[in-house]
Amino acid sequence: MMVYDTGCIDFPENKWEASYQKRKTSNRFFAFLKDTIKNCYVGYVNYQYNLRNQRYECGILIEGKYRGLGYSKEGLYLLCDAAFKNGINALYDGFEKSRVGARKVFQEIGFQVVDTSTWKKFDDMVEGITICLTKEQFYKQKENL
Repeated sequence: MMVYDTGCIDFPENKWEASYQKRKTSNRFFAFLKDTIKNCYVGYVNYQYNLRNQRYECGILIEGKYRGLGYSKEGLYLLCDAAFKNGINALYDGFEKSRVGARKVFQEIGFQVVDTSTWKKFDDMVEGITICLTKEQFYKQKENL
């Protein structure tokens, strides 16, 4: 179940394999996030090329019970590092302005707001942001992480 106000998900183990198979065929990059000390999976990261927008877009989903424990920042960092090592020059994401926690995590890695817009979500109009991180910005920011 997805809670759209926070971006939290329930990600029970019995859905992992099907989710992985679906996403690995439709995304350029997909990886589960695992806490190796606790020996448990906490979510996943991905990026893919968006033909309509002519850019690579990324995402990170953390199971609800693991939110607020630092997995998002570490997972996003690893995702960006993998993308830039694979020759991608910039990553984008977009989400509602109200998701302050998500925005904070992305900005801690170095993402910057490049656009604001409004879109329809279910029956409501929401205000959103588009954020971007270039390879150059990431490696410059990496020195400060």
